[in-house]
Amino acid sequence: MKGSSKIKISVCIPVYNMEKTIGNTINSVLSQDYEDFELIILDNSSTDNTVSEIKKISDPRIRLFINNENIGAYNNHNVALSKCSFEWIKILHGDDILFPNCFSVLIKQINSLKDPEIKLISSGYINNQEPFSYVKVPTIFNHADFSIQLFEGNFLGTPSMVIIHKSVFESIGYFDPKFEPSSDSEFFLRYRKSFKSLVIPEVLVELGDDPISKRKLEDLKIKFLDSKLLEITLYVDSKNPLYKKILSNELSEYLKVSIRNIFSFRFKLFKKTLKITKNERILLVTFLKMTKKILGIEFR
Repeated sequence: MKGSSKIKISVCIPVYNMEKTIGNTINSVLSQDYEDFELIILDNSSTDNTVSEIKKISDPRIRLFINNENIGAYNNHNVALSKCSFEWIKILHGDDILFPNCFSVLIKQINSLKDPEIKLISSGYINNQEPFSYVKVPTIFNHADFSIQLFEGNFLGTPSMVIIHKSVFESIGYFDPKFEPSSDSEFFLRYRKSFKSLVIPEVLVELGDDPISKRKLEDLKIKFLDSKLLEITLYVDSKNPLYKKILSNELSEYLKVSIRNIFSFRFKLFKKTLKITKNERILLVTFLKMTKKILGIEFR
């Protein structure tokens, strides 16, 4: 497939201090079997050789911008997104790699869309050489308020796993930096309140070891340990005032994201990715068992 569709893609790479990976990331974009795209790269005032590595690669579709000072990770995402020209935007972090057929698969799905409310498509991924997909067949997910999302978890993944229509940002805004490092989770919460999503099983991206993701995992650990109040109140009575506030959207967005992440992460994921103590693990298992008993949620 060589530019057979009129659809053009804006690829958006916000980057900071990724001199060892940015070259492979860019080349994975330039090696796509679909050529109608622009590549926006915004360097967030890197202190290593990231910019030098980018400049080694010459292609007329590349547009490189450099911040005079570091503006924060998600502010950098937002500025990069604002520079995109085309309707469909593919975000890509500077240590992630696209499979060569990524764009052609996504374009095929976009051309097949019959519901104008679907403004985001998410795919499967590979991490640590292990492929994973949230679905076995293409699946459409409807709008969902927070009370539903709380128990479904985040199946949209990370920014590098999705392609988003530009109108979404015009409608609900960009990433909110005050929720960093969970700004992407908070954005997906807002997205699902207003739009439908298409999740496909194809594995289209290999995720690297993003420093933002590292911070996010550690942040989740802290959030979990700070959630003892939630554990106690849910255990006493699932109809308690705090639970009612959760369902009625009266809690702060930050706490909503925290609770959503706690519910959606499985015990095996915590055990595998976080170095938690024995007592913390006991607390986690107790919390999950209690949640399953009261709310009927399955944790595998």
